[in-house]
Amino acid sequence: MPSIAPIVSIIIRTVGRPELDRALTSAGRQTYAATETLVVQARPDLPAPANAGGLRVLPARQPLPRADAANAGLAAARGDFAIFLDEDDEWDAAHVAGLVAAADAGNAVYCDTRVVDAHGAQRALIGGPYRPLRLYAAGIFCVHACLFPLAPLRRAGIRFDPALPMYEDWDFWIALEPHVEYRYVDQCTAIYHAETGQSGAGVGANRGGDVVVGGRRAIFDKWRDRIAQRGGATDELVGVGRELAQKRLWVDAAGVLNAVLAREPGHHEALALAGTAALNAGDAPRAIDLLERALAAGEQAAIHYNLALAHDACGAPDSASRHAQRALALSPDSAPLQKLVTRYRAR
Repeated sequence: MPSIAPIVSIIIRTVGRPELDRALTSAGRQTYAATETLVVQARPDLPAPANAGGLRVLPARQPLPRADAANAGLAAARGDFAIFLDEDDEWDAAHVAGLVAAADAGNAVYCDTRVVDAHGAQRALIGGPYRPLRLYAAGIFCVHACLFPLAPLRRAGIRFDPALPMYEDWDFWIALEPHVEYRYVDQCTAIYHAETGQSGAGVGANRGGDVVVGGRRAIFDKWRDRIAQRGGATDELVGVGRELAQKRLWVDAAGVLNAVLAREPGHHEALALAGTAALNAGDAPRAIDLLERALAAGEQAAIHYNLALAHDACGAPDSASRHAQRALALSPDSAPLQKLVTRYRAR
């Protein structure tokens, strides 16, 4: 007997942005026919979409934050698989078909996403082959690039977390990871308009500054133990932490390195890097704790230097001066250390 094509629930959350028509057109032109499209209205005053025929519109009785709107869509979905499409993004026509061809009941499949500017020019590419470390350290795919089965999600009771200020989709993929196998499909059929929207996670006007920092800190704090358990080899995690620190992504570096320390509390390089990251992220007391532990495992001029800065930030100039002088003794030709010691002596 012929196999029955699985049904895909396309979930579109809307607050009434003008780009909604483009997203609906994108969903409607998919070459894969066995779909249902759910429009989750996140505000109670929204009119029905202009071309509502064939859509299931879920009106809101009260304003819904992003996570709550996503959960409403998941609860109403009748398909075997589901996929989200933000109202300001879009797909190529073969997007869903290509993902369904690689999917089964035990895996979630994703592809590459083109990041485009306001003029439609490609500025970046998000995606690539799957590694748990990539998912946990930074996120690996966009929300509208991943098709996932609903059965394992419902068995595990996984939902979007309304407590998170942002990155609720990244959190969702982490929560789902133990229950599915993520597979990469080598196609680039998702389009991310990163300058539109109001999440704060995009680019240009859609970049949230401190909001982004707080959102990423919340993810790393929530999943520290999971990252330690499933994120990959220790050397890989430390390497990612080192790379993030070199890029001055201090909150991200601290998150990954704190996961290493949950696994190996005495790891010398992780302690030193995590202390540096904490200092630059504005948490001087945490930095002192980590750097003192690193110092006990092996003395280095850089550790003393950062301890001097951390103690200075905590209002302890005598301790700061002592560490600065010890750092200079270990590295007497260092111009930054000479300058630091001179500054403390002048006080």
